[in-house]
Amino acid sequence: MASQIRASHILLMYQGSMRSTATRSKDEALAMINDLKDQIAKGADLAQLAAQNSDCPSGREGGDLGVFGPGMMVPDFDAAAFALEEGQVSDVVETPFGFHLIQRTVPEAQVRASHILLMYDGSMHSSAERSKAEALAQINAIKADIAAGADFAKQAIDHSDCPSGREGGDLGEFGRGQMVGEFETAVFALDVGQISDVVETPFGYHLIQRTA
Repeated sequence: MASQIRASHILLMYQGSMRSTATRSKDEALAMINDLKDQIAKGADLAQLAAQNSDCPSGREGGDLGVFGPGMMVPDFDAAAFALEEGQVSDVVETPFGFHLIQRTVPEAQVRASHILLMYDGSMHSSAERSKAEALAQINAIKADIAAGADFAKQAIDHSDCPSGREGGDLGEFGRGQMVGEFETAVFALDVGQISDVVETPFGYHLIQRTA
């Protein structure tokens, strides 16, 4: 079983289902979800139908629930979602919340990266005393050392103000939307092994190396 999957769903609640404010009966909800299932079988887009019909707040995002692991959803939903192949849509699944149609979707691309962060007086969450100009001069000096052959991880251990510095700057794997905008833009533009120019974010100045 996959350790994590990504899925979207359509939820139709009914009178008496958990947290429901729906006025439809259980039979009406079942008939409606079966009609949606037939539409999908004929080529309709689940995301569009979710936006139009789902009683879950995720409907605004086309039913997207993001990435989740085993045990994070109620058991019947969990079992159905993890049994699907990517792209596949489930049969109607009943949970205490109502009736669902679930589509397992392809997770967004993830990258792995390391970075060196130099904060300065006034940058976000910073206790650094160096000025912004001093931080910029220092990160450029580190960049020059790396270009001359210095090891990126060793430089992170020696200089980075991020707790990841202890791990050679390794941030692990992450997808879009998990880092601040300037950092995300820079890292997703890199090829594996490539090191960025100096990147400024609200936290300070970064050098980023994409590692996977």
